[in-house]
Amino acid sequence: MTSERPDFGPRPHRDSVAAALAELDGLVIETEPAKVKKRSRDFHWFSPVLKARLDEVTADAVVAPADEAEVRRVLAACFNHDVPVTVRGGGTGNYGQAMPLRGGIVLDTGYLNALVDVRQGWVRAQAGCMMGVLDARLRERGQSLRFHPSTVDTATIGGFVAGGSGGVGSITWGSLRDTGAVRALRVVTVEETPRTLELRGSHARLAMHGFGTAGVITEVELPTAPLTRWLERVVGFRQFARAVAFADALAHEDAILKRLVSVVAAPAAARYLFPHGIDESTHAVLVMVAETADEALDELVAAHGGSAVAAAGSPLYEYAWNHTTLHALKHDRAWTYLQVGYPQPGTVERVVRMAEAFGPDEVIPHIEFLRMRGVTAASGLPLVRFTSEARLAEIIAAHETAGCPVFNPHVFTLEEMGRKHVDKRLVAFKQEVDPKNLLNPGKMLSFERPELVQDQPTAFGFRSQ
Repeated sequence: MTSERPDFGPRPHRDSVAAALAELDGLVIETEPAKVKKRSRDFHWFSPVLKARLDEVTADAVVAPADEAEVRRVLAACFNHDVPVTVRGGGTGNYGQAMPLRGGIVLDTGYLNALVDVRQGWVRAQAGCMMGVLDARLRERGQSLRFHPSTVDTATIGGFVAGGSGGVGSITWGSLRDTGAVRALRVVTVEETPRTLELRGSHARLAMHGFGTAGVITEVELPTAPLTRWLERVVGFRQFARAVAFADALAHEDAILKRLVSVVAAPAAARYLFPHGIDESTHAVLVMVAETADEALDELVAAHGGSAVAAAGSPLYEYAWNHTTLHALKHDRAWTYLQVGYPQPGTVERVVRMAEAFGPDEVIPHIEFLRMRGVTAASGLPLVRFTSEARLAEIIAAHETAGCPVFNPHVFTLEEMGRKHVDKRLVAFKQEVDPKNLLNPGKMLSFERPELVQDQPTAFGFRSQ
């Protein structure tokens, strides 16, 4: 890895931006530099590598359309004048997904926030609808979102589908990549005369987790879950291996309805999450199960030698997933994180072995259990103390040598983060809906520089040296 700032490619000429904005007279437009830069940010600063490379990235203007007709106006004007467009939701992504590498216009979906339709078992909302607001509306009708990020209160449903993967609830309901996780997307193309497409079923995947590079999502239709009352517990263990074994056993108990099974190793639980309820030698398992599973949970805790610990804070998911990293960063800015897979069989052994490979002053294990295509799996979000890019590369290499793949959160293109190769159907779809490559350019190497991707199964832009 190098600290050299990449060349993101040419920005549009200011006359082109001015001409596009002139066609958008009457829309909500912001051009004041400080405000534009603020709306060009996401949580890229979780990574010191991305902060160094992306911190000066900014758009030329922000446009906030009020409805889909105005979205089409924005996209037509940008197409006519070759101005890049980066779609932004709540800006809660961690990889620079919503940051305009080549300037141009940020399309802010904040006004596209209506609840379109609610039926028994599914909901449809505009892309800018906050997920917390959407979940609250569903609860009024006896339903809830199946899963959501820990940033549910500020993340938008469109941003989650375009840049997210799973989260709270994934231990039962899987992730966005699973068949049936998304019923449909409504997408607008970037052409001389923009079209509106309805992508249903598996076709919706063409616009999912693509960082907004293949069409502008304006509506999302999701299946919902029945409303459940959740029991929240923090279970403490003196030995890390016992904590992981308990979490793994709970995750595999199909008869216990679960929303969250998270392991946070010592000393992070005490230092950064629950400073008044846990001592620094305690490894914590954060649990959310259906209230009716209280006795079954107690049996499992006792069988694995755990004990309930006093830990203030509710909802408990605000201390899990990447909120764990956020809490650590509030106390010590030297922390960052990785995203690690622990394949089966031998998941527990892999987790424990990697914990033993590094000291807690450098790497503190944090594990989230989830379902992936019908299989219970462990996904790591370990805290990593950043000292240099070279050392970070060594830690990544150590995990991968041990058979634990790393989905690198310190890069900003789709391929480098772990997809390696973007599906050819997605590349073809982008060619159809964005022939000038104006949507979030610089994020999909498979479209812009396919020669780099064909024979390079590893990271491309920041290869270790």
